[in-house]
Amino acid sequence: MAAQTKKSMEGFVELVARMNPYTSGKVDDMDLYIGHPTEGTTALDPSQIEMELDGDYPGEWTFKGQPQKINRVLRIKYRCKARHKGARSDDDFYWMTAYLLIGFEDGGP
Repeated sequence: MAAQTKKSMEGFVELVARMNPYTSGKVDDMDLYIGHPTEGTTALDPSQIEMELDGDYPGEWTFKGQPQKINRVLRIKYRCKARHKGARSDDDFYWMTAYLLIGFEDGGP
């Protein structure tokens, strides 16, 4: 079961990278600030996740013209290789910091 979960998470990470409008869609083009080692150690520490959580979110998002009730929102910091406008090679990029916003529908009690 653990192997399946790992495979599923890898697929999710690949999907997020592929859908990112600022990159070429490769996983290596994104660096999610999740589980980075604490300075001086090599162990991953979940407390190092750079994110914000807003619960009891009193709003709606419109998705494809349909209102969606969102109750909890997760904002995850990441950086990605952004291509310079008119770039002609893969070497013509800069690192940009941005946020992935995930809204959980009807995530209330």
